[in-house]
Amino acid sequence: MWYRLGIFLLCCACSVRPLHELKMESEHHSNIHVGVIAGKNGQMLRGYLQDLVRDLDISNERYLLSVVLTENHVRYALADDCNAQRLKINLITNVSLKNSEGKEVISTSVSESTTRNIANAQGDVLLSMYDRVDGAVLKNLAFRIVENLKVALVK
Repeated sequence: MWYRLGIFLLCCACSVRPLHELKMESEHHSNIHVGVIAGKNGQMLRGYLQDLVRDLDISNERYLLSVVLTENHVRYALADDCNAQRLKINLITNVSLKNSEGKEVISTSVSESTTRNIANAQGDVLLSMYDRVDGAVLKNLAFRIVENLKVALVK
């Protein structure tokens, strides 16, 4: 019991702060707040977007970026036995950027796609943990979204 108190006092003396008191670094450097995006892929996309908008210094005004991510799976390249050999995954985002007054600055749709070979099941167990979409596709999607934001904010 006493050693816990000693550790607590030592941490307080060393200026250790609880994690809930730390502020996000992106709140200090960026004037664009990226809203929560649903799903595993949405959270990965949000992380990439936060990294990309952190260094944008286009305007002094504060903005809220809302992104809705939808996935569309299309099986194609049918074999002789009518089984699909490939899977095309379309990632479609509806992007909305609003200023601090709630006025919409930009509303657009950005998409990216990738394909997977589903005839060969090697690696599908591992990829199923990541919803069959690798990080490169989400990075490209985030980059394309930020490029659209730059064009809209520079005008």
